[in-house]
Amino acid sequence: MIFIHGGDFGYGGTSISYYDGTNIVRDNEDVIVVTLNYRLNFFGFPNAPGLEPSRQNLGLQDQRLAIEWVYENIAHFGGDPERMILFGQSVGAASADIYAHAYPENPLVKGIIMQSGTYMSGPILRYQTNWERLSNAVGCGFGEDSINCMKKVPLYKIVDAMAVGEYSFLPVPDGSTYFADYKARAKSGKIAKLPVLAGFDEKELAFMYPLSMNTINESEVQADTQASFNCPLLDELRLRSKNDIPIWRYVYQGNFSNLSPRPWLGAYHTSEIPLVFGTYNVTTPYSQPASRLEIETSRYMQGAWVAFAKDPQSGLQKYGWPQFNDKFQEDSLVKIGGEGISSAVLTSNVWDQYCNPPLL
Repeated sequence: MIFIHGGDFGYGGTSISYYDGTNIVRDNEDVIVVTLNYRLNFFGFPNAPGLEPSRQNLGLQDQRLAIEWVYENIAHFGGDPERMILFGQSVGAASADIYAHAYPENPLVKGIIMQSGTYMSGPILRYQTNWERLSNAVGCGFGEDSINCMKKVPLYKIVDAMAVGEYSFLPVPDGSTYFADYKARAKSGKIAKLPVLAGFDEKELAFMYPLSMNTINESEVQADTQASFNCPLLDELRLRSKNDIPIWRYVYQGNFSNLSPRPWLGAYHTSEIPLVFGTYNVTTPYSQPASRLEIETSRYMQGAWVAFAKDPQSGLQKYGWPQFNDKFQEDSLVKIGGEGISSAVLTSNVWDQYCNPPLL
């Protein structure tokens, strides 16, 4: 199980405690967890004038190199290179999705798990660059020579400049690792035919509200979750299903006080990560121990993720999950951690009615 972390392609790393795969390995037989780092921010996605397209998405290239390394070496750690899957959260999930489109013929992995992110997620669709603004801020000006100047600037000066303003450095279409025509590529079959487990958190953007608030606009949060996460995901899964790709989908609804200090926070963006990794007791600054339901939900999620990893084609079917379809009246959406139970199956219409008509 190879994990790609999130962080809007600008921050993050495998040293973050809730990405510790120890508990997954301890509690599940015959599983190896690998977490990878990749270049971020202007190091990984410079979009700089003077650089050829093949050198603009270095972070995505790092991900491929890491997966190739695991493929070539995992046998030395007791793993099987022919049974690898890729999973990620937020832009890590988007990266897994992007990866499947970039390597349709030789993906090396046998399945992908996308937690709260696809190539269609809102932030990923921004093609802007802040290179020239940053290079000008450190005295390197604009134009193609700015890259050579920036190479000579001490890192602390660049970091200080970035602290003053907001800078985003994201993937840009280069024709090999990242594309501008994903829908067309999927419709023409230019995608790795890998089984998919994908889902979202019930209140993805609730974390954007100040914790000092006593309540939030629930309708607004739901609308944001639909627009930025569920509907883009549904749209993309529909495209994948037309390629006869087996798909399973979930919505995470856990609301646990040691992870959500305000009751209105609920299942916000990233809140499922401690449940997947079993790190719910080591990542929270709050004193409450994990509840029994939280522990049960974590075990259930780990069981599902591992079942998929061991058998991407039918592991989740054996685990009791229905396969995805976009027929509104059929039960094909798995609810995790809500209403006092670790799991249940919902009629898709409960959520997908907000995405009708399809975004295709």
